[in-house]
Amino acid sequence: NRSGKSSLSAKKLSTVARRLPDCKTTSVSGVYLVFAPSRSQISDPWGKKLLKASEGKGDLFEKPFIPPYEIANIRYTYGAGEPTVNLIELKNGNQILFCVSGDKNVWKRIEGKGMILGIVFDESAGTEQLLEEAMTRLLDANSNEQVNREAGGAWVLWGATQTKKSPAFERFLALGQSGANPDYAAFDLLPGENPAIDQAEREKMSAIMSKDAYEIRMLGHGSAAGAMALYPQWNDETNLVPLGQEYVPGIDDNLWVFYDPGTHYTGIVFAAV
Repeated sequence: NRSGKSSLSAKKLSTVARRLPDCKTTSVSGVYLVFAPSRSQISDPWGKKLLKASEGKGDLFEKPFIPPYEIANIRYTYGAGEPTVNLIELKNGNQILFCVSGDKNVWKRIEGKGMILGIVFDESAGTEQLLEEAMTRLLDANSNEQVNREAGGAWVLWGATQTKKSPAFERFLALGQSGANPDYAAFDLLPGENPAIDQAEREKMSAIMSKDAYEIRMLGHGSAAGAMALYPQWNDETNLVPLGQEYVPGIDDNLWVFYDPGTHYTGIVFAAV
C-alpha cells in the first residue's frame, strides 16, 4: 500500500507504448488499456503522471512519462468534475485507452481500435468476467508472429493492494503464486525497491520521519501497532476472559477502549465498555 504501484505501472506502460529500448515492446501498432476503479483515479495519478508530472522532485518526476512531442492527439471525457483523459494517441501509431473497471460498455469502446497489446489493471476492482474478457482480447496479439518475436506476446500488469475481495484479482494472483505457469509471476513491491521513487525523495522522507516510521514505510519492517504500546500493562491473567466464561465486572475495573491503530490510516475506536 502506498508503495508507488501506479507510478511504476505508468512508467512501464509509457516505456512500452513509446517503444523505448529494453522493454517488452513491438513495432506492431496497437492499443494499450488502463483499467482504474474510478474516473478520479484515471485523472490522478494516471493522467497526471503520463501527461503532466509526478509529485516529487528529480528528473524522473519533473517531466511527464510521455513527452508532448510524441503525442498526436488526446481525448477527454467530460462530466462532473474536471475532464478525464480518455485516449492518448501517439505519433508512432500506438494508443492508450483509459477505462473504468466497472464500465459494462468498455469492450464496445475498444472495437475497431486495433490489436490489444497490453493491459494494466490499477487496484483490485472488477468482476471475474473482466479478467476473462481481458485475456480473450489478448489472443490476437498472442497469435501474431511479429508480436511474439519482438515482445514475447501481449501482457497484463496488475498492481493492487489486497484490501477487499475481488474475484478477478484473486484468480489472477493465484495464477502467479502457483508457480505452475512460467508466463505468470507475482511479487511484492516495497517503496524502498521501487525505481519510480526518486532517491532525493527517499532522503527527504528519511530526514523527516523517525527511523521506525521510515523502515515501516520504505522497507516494510516492523509494524506501527507494535511501536505504539497502547496497552503495555496487559497480562492474560488480568485482562483476558477465556472463551465461554462470563465476564463479571469487578469493583476496581476501569473503563477501557479497544483501539485499532492501523498501519496506513488514522486509527479507529470501534468498541468501548
